[in-house]
Amino acid sequence: MGSLGCITWREVEPHVFRLRDAMDFQCHLVVGKTSALLVDAMGGHGNLREAVRMITDLPVTVVATHSHYDHIAGSWFFDELHLDACEAGRLDYETRLARRAHDIVVGRGIVSADEPWFLEEGRRPQTVAIAEGDVFDLGGLTVEAVSLPGHTAGSMGYLVRELRLLFTGDAVTPSMCLFFEESCDVDTYRATLAKMMQMPFDRYYTSHQDRTFTREGLADYDACAAFCATDPGSEWVHGMFEEFTGRVHIYRGIDPEADDFLALIEKDTPEARERAKRIRAERRAAKKAARQARDA
Repeated sequence: MGSLGCITWREVEPHVFRLRDAMDFQCHLVVGKTSALLVDAMGGHGNLREAVRMITDLPVTVVATHSHYDHIAGSWFFDELHLDACEAGRLDYETRLARRAHDIVVGRGIVSADEPWFLEEGRRPQTVAIAEGDVFDLGGLTVEAVSLPGHTAGSMGYLVRELRLLFTGDAVTPSMCLFFEESCDVDTYRATLAKMMQMPFDRYYTSHQDRTFTREGLADYDACAAFCATDPGSEWVHGMFEEFTGRVHIYRGIDPEADDFLALIEKDTPEARERAKRIRAERRAAKKAARQARDA
């Protein structure tokens, strides 16, 4: 265990450290014999570079699973950020969103105003494009970039074959978010799940949940995605940014923080609303037919 300001960390398994900030955003540091790889960079509160230096003095490469601010802001404390080419164009927008988030969390007392903040003490890194199949050799460990579209079109996972471990960012999460403008549709997400089921890993880590997920559990995520086609869902609004809306389908559980919870939030498109209307009508008709059969 270790800490620096609002950033804490622990070793979750040999060679792998999990870092978390005051917003419970997290990233992972993979340490090899000759270099290290930082997967994601959290939301920009706390000096992430100094925190990493307290774990290892090896050269560190920073990669992002995608361009959302809660995954890339801390990279402002480093020189370079590696991510899919189609994600790089969103950095200006995500920086503005991070500024709004900063004002909210500092105002609410979640983060101290005295914490180092990326837009005040960091500088924008040089972006380096990566693609599926790119490999980072850390010395004794190799990390391969794998395309996992769904949450965003350019979402990337990072596979450590020697550890049979995959870092997925937000590509597969218990509250699966497909409501962003840059998100793909449910079918694309299901194709990513099918791809993951064939990949050589046993467990995976996300960038928000402080626990371990298994490849075998992916079947439940696919069942949740399939459930959306027969569930009308409910309108949903983001808790911090009201412009983010969607249609949530709760497949299992009540408490989003519970381990058994599974849900998917898709875009609330006219097609999704029409589908919800049709499903509700079909359910009403089925209930009416059942009553009539019972009363006959």
